[in-house]
Amino acid sequence: MKTDYSVRKCNPYRLNTLIEHSGDSILDVGCGSGAYVHKLRDQKNIQGVDYQEFDSWKEAPELFKVSLANKLPFEDNSFDTVSCFEVLEHLEDPTGALRELKRVASKNVILSVPDCTWPDFLKKGNLLFSHYSDRTHVNFFTPKTLRELFEQEGFKVVEQKAINPVNPMPLIENYFKFSNNLLDRILKKRLKRLEKNEIFITTMIVAEVSKS
Repeated sequence: MKTDYSVRKCNPYRLNTLIEHSGDSILDVGCGSGAYVHKLRDQKNIQGVDYQEFDSWKEAPELFKVSLANKLPFEDNSFDTVSCFEVLEHLEDPTGALRELKRVASKNVILSVPDCTWPDFLKKGNLLFSHYSDRTHVNFFTPKTLRELFEQEGFKVVEQKAINPVNPMPLIENYFKFSNNLLDRILKKRLKRLEKNEIFITTMIVAEVSKS
């Protein structure tokens, strides 16, 4: 299912990380509706860019620009922090875009992408999370491959964490269509143990910029 970025709200995990680790000035690349820009504009010097304009930008048009992630209309080191949430998976050249984020950031880059690790219990059932089937996704990162991309581009990763936990039981119950017989009740009870093991669908990195 494709995300409607015109109505996307602030994700609490991303927002808290942005508040904790950002400098005084922020550029949100791939800002969509501009939720983080609108949320933080009274606290930070923040701007947003995206490849298309959104109606919600009209509330503060001076804070937004139309721009591609790999060709930002800003000078080197223009912002302390560059944030980029759920963007790299859509881009044909994620490495080039990451270099551009680094170019305009003087302090750090805060970025998240879908975690495309395939949990064993889903693999055995031939099931996938929705971000595998989103046709706008052309890159599929795991925490390991995302970190490697940052490190090969000269970043110092200071924090990487899993965010956005999900409960797999509704998916499993719908897939298996349990009845109320004794065998199904026993199987369902055993499967509920999965709820104790949190599964996260997003990986986030906070990385310091090194200009050397």
